[in-house]
Amino acid sequence: MSEPTGVEKLAFAVLLAAAKKQPSAFRIRPDGGDYVVEHRIGEETVEEMRGSREALAAAIRKLAVMANLPVYKAGESASGLIHLQVGTDRALYFAILVRGHGPTLALEGRVVDPP
Repeated sequence: MSEPTGVEKLAFAVLLAAAKKQPSAFRIRPDGGDYVVEHRIGEETVEEMRGSREALAAAIRKLAVMANLPVYKAGESASGLIHLQVGTDRALYFAILVRGHGPTLALEGRVVDPP
Protein backbone atom coordinates (compact mmCIF):
# COMPACT_ATOMS: atom_id res chain seq x y z
CA MET A 1 0.00 0.00 0.00
CA SER A 2 1.35 3.44 -0.90
CA GLU A 3 1.99 6.27 1.53
CA PRO A 4 -0.95 8.67 1.94
CA THR A 5 -0.65 12.02 0.19
CA GLY A 6 -0.71 15.34 2.03
CA VAL A 7 -4.37 15.81 1.10
CA GLU A 8 -5.25 12.33 2.40
CA LYS A 9 -3.37 12.99 5.66
CA LEU A 10 -5.28 16.25 6.10
CA ALA A 11 -8.64 14.56 5.40
CA PHE A 12 -7.84 11.83 7.94
CA ALA A 13 -6.71 14.48 10.48
CA VAL A 14 -10.10 16.21 10.18
CA LEU A 15 -11.96 12.92 10.76
CA LEU A 16 -9.74 11.66 13.57
CA ALA A 17 -9.91 15.01 15.43
CA ALA A 18 -13.71 14.79 15.25
CA ALA A 19 -13.66 11.18 16.46
CA LYS A 20 -11.38 12.07 19.37
CA LYS A 21 -13.18 15.23 20.53
CA GLN A 22 -16.73 13.99 19.78
CA PRO A 23 -18.27 17.36 18.81
CA SER A 24 -21.98 17.45 18.11
CA ALA A 25 -20.98 18.69 14.64
CA PHE A 26 -17.92 19.77 12.69
CA ARG A 27 -17.51 21.84 9.58
CA ILE A 28 -14.95 23.08 7.12
CA ARG A 29 -15.73 26.50 5.71
CA PRO A 30 -14.04 29.38 3.91
CA ASP A 31 -12.88 32.23 6.13
CA GLY A 32 -11.26 35.08 4.24
CA GLY A 33 -8.34 33.66 2.26
CA ASP A 34 -8.17 30.56 4.48
CA TYR A 35 -10.33 27.62 5.37
CA VAL A 36 -11.21 26.82 8.97
CA VAL A 37 -12.22 23.54 10.61
CA GLU A 38 -14.63 24.10 13.49
CA HIS A 39 -16.12 21.80 16.13
CA ARG A 40 -19.43 22.45 17.84
CA ILE A 41 -19.00 21.40 21.49
CA GLY A 42 -22.02 22.17 23.65
CA GLU A 43 -23.04 25.74 22.87
CA GLU A 44 -19.54 26.72 21.78
CA THR A 45 -17.93 26.67 18.34
CA VAL A 46 -14.20 25.95 18.64
CA GLU A 47 -11.65 26.42 15.87
CA GLU A 48 -9.85 23.10 15.46
CA MET A 49 -7.47 24.00 12.64
CA ARG A 50 -6.91 26.60 9.96
CA GLY A 51 -5.21 26.13 6.61
CA SER A 52 -4.87 27.34 3.10
CA ARG A 53 -7.95 27.46 0.92
CA GLU A 54 -6.30 25.09 -1.57
CA ALA A 55 -5.35 22.44 1.01
CA LEU A 56 -8.68 22.28 2.85
CA ALA A 57 -10.74 22.53 -0.35
CA ALA A 58 -8.77 19.53 -1.62
CA ALA A 59 -9.47 17.75 1.70
CA ILE A 60 -13.21 18.44 1.27
CA ARG A 61 -13.08 16.93 -2.22
CA LYS A 62 -11.19 13.89 -0.83
CA LEU A 63 -13.80 13.44 1.92
CA ALA A 64 -16.55 13.68 -0.73
CA VAL A 65 -14.85 10.88 -2.68
CA MET A 66 -14.52 8.81 0.52
CA ALA A 67 -18.30 9.20 1.04
CA ASN A 68 -18.93 8.30 -2.61
CA LEU A 69 -20.87 11.52 -3.15
CA PRO A 70 -22.37 12.22 -6.57
CA VAL A 71 -21.54 15.29 -8.60
CA TYR A 72 -24.10 17.99 -7.84
CA LYS A 73 -25.24 21.13 -9.64
CA ALA A 74 -24.62 24.70 -8.50
CA GLY A 75 -26.97 25.57 -5.67
CA GLU A 76 -27.37 21.92 -4.65
CA SER A 77 -25.55 19.72 -2.13
CA ALA A 78 -24.69 16.06 -1.62
CA SER A 79 -24.60 13.95 1.52
CA GLY A 80 -23.25 10.56 2.43
CA LEU A 81 -21.52 8.36 4.98
CA ILE A 82 -17.81 7.71 5.50
CA HIS A 83 -16.77 4.40 7.09
CA LEU A 84 -13.23 4.61 8.44
CA GLN A 85 -11.67 1.38 9.69
CA VAL A 86 -9.15 2.04 12.47
CA GLY A 87 -7.02 -1.03 13.00
CA THR A 88 -8.73 -4.40 12.95
CA ASP A 89 -11.26 -3.87 15.71
CA ARG A 90 -12.60 -0.31 15.49
CA ALA A 91 -14.75 1.41 12.89
CA LEU A 92 -15.75 5.08 12.82
CA TYR A 93 -18.66 6.55 10.87
CA PHE A 94 -19.18 10.13 9.76
CA ALA A 95 -22.23 11.65 8.08
CA ILE A 96 -21.19 14.51 5.81
CA LEU A 97 -22.90 17.10 3.65
CA VAL A 98 -20.93 19.01 1.02
CA ARG A 99 -22.24 22.13 -0.67
CA GLY A 100 -20.93 24.90 -2.87
CA HIS A 101 -18.26 25.03 -5.53
CA GLY A 102 -14.95 26.84 -5.86
CA PRO A 103 -14.60 29.57 -3.22
CA THR A 104 -17.90 28.63 -1.53
CA LEU A 105 -17.09 24.91 -1.10
CA ALA A 106 -17.95 23.81 2.46
CA LEU A 107 -18.52 20.62 4.46
CA GLU A 108 -20.69 19.86 7.48
CA GLY A 109 -20.36 16.60 9.36
CA ARG A 110 -20.90 14.65 12.53
CA VAL A 111 -19.75 11.41 14.06
CA VAL A 112 -22.56 8.86 13.89
CA ASP A 113 -23.29 5.38 15.20
CA PRO A 114 -22.72 2.43 12.86
CA PRO A 115 -25.60 1.84 10.45
